[in-house]
Amino acid sequence: MSQTSKRHGIADFSKRVGMIRKDLHSSNFTPGIGAQAVRNFNEPFKKLHYTYSRAHDLMYTNPACRLADTSMIFSNMHDDPADPRNYYFEQTDFLFENLKSCGTDIFYQLG
Repeated sequence: MSQTSKRHGIADFSKRVGMIRKDLHSSNFTPGIGAQAVRNFNEPFKKLHYTYSRAHDLMYTNPACRLADTSMIFSNMHDDPADPRNYYFEQTDFLFENLKSCGTDIFYQLG
């Protein structure tokens, strides 16, 4: 059995050594829409200046919302996929509009 060696590093945030590439400054985080009436995170989120937010597993950070994933948008695979009434986009559209208003583009991974 091999032993795993541990390496420790120190980050000195008082020193600037470069810039984060704008196209890489992204997140899987969004300002949650499930509790916006209680706490709106749009302004703090805007200050992060994310280029993209990846729309993957958003229902885990937005409890009780039907967001982005196939199982949330087209929840019954026995329904007719050609019938627009069998799709639910309302909360996903709201979240994406909210992200765009914060200056963040969406990387939509449907799955």
